Amino acid sequence: MQQGNIVLGNVYVFNATATQIYLTVNNGPDRLPIFPAATVSTWLPGTLRVPLQLCAFPEPSLFGIGENNAAITPASSGQIVNTPIVIPTSVGKGDALQLYFATKSTQENVWFMLCNGKPIAGDVIMN
Repeated sequence: MQQGNIVLGNVYVFNATATQIYLTVNNGPDRLPIFPAATVSTWLPGTLRVPLQLCAFPEPSLFGIGENNAAITPASSGQIVNTPIVIPTSVGKGDALQLYFATKSTQENVWFMLCNGKPIAGDVIMN
């Protein structure tokens, strides 16, 4: 982490699709596997075993306040889809963030982010 960047909290990432996906944040070296809900008998969303950190500003492999680049790769296709994820300045130290990936249709997926249970960002991405 760069000097001057402080940790504000965690980002918990969930995969509510039926396919394993990989997530890369801000062009970082880590390609994180996020297992699908279908692998769990309760259909709870798959999640990273360790949450990602939320920092004061974005940097490789770390979410930050402002615009972040997420590269999402479904294991089934291998095609990388890039999408900006903007975390608003209203998010502060100690807030709980959850990032969900879900399927909208056979051609579209959706992501959305909650802060303390309230929606703060989201978008539809084409496969």
